[in-house]
Amino acid sequence: MHQAQAHTSTAVDIEANLKGFQRRLRAENRSPATVEVYTQAITQLEAFLRERGMPLVVAEITREHMEEFQGDLLTRFKQSGADAER
Repeated sequence: MHQAQAHTSTAVDIEANLKGFQRRLRAENRSPATVEVYTQAITQLEAFLRERGMPLVVAEITREHMEEFQGDLLTRFKQSGADAER
C-alpha cells in the first residue's frame, strides 16, 4: 500500500510540468514569444487529451495519444487553410 501512495504522489500532470517548463525556458533566456508558442501548444495538447478522456499524467501519455493529437492538428490546419482560400 505504501508503494501505491508513493507512486500516486510522484505522478505529475501536464499543468504541473508546464509551469516548470516555462520556468526553464525563461532561465534559458528564450524569448517571450517562444515561451508563449510552447505554452499554447501544451495547452492545446492538454485540452485535446481532456476532451477525449485520455490521460493527463505525463507518464501515462503514449505515442498513440500524441499521434492522435498530431492528426487532429493536421486536420484542423488543413481545414482552416482550405477555408482561407475561399
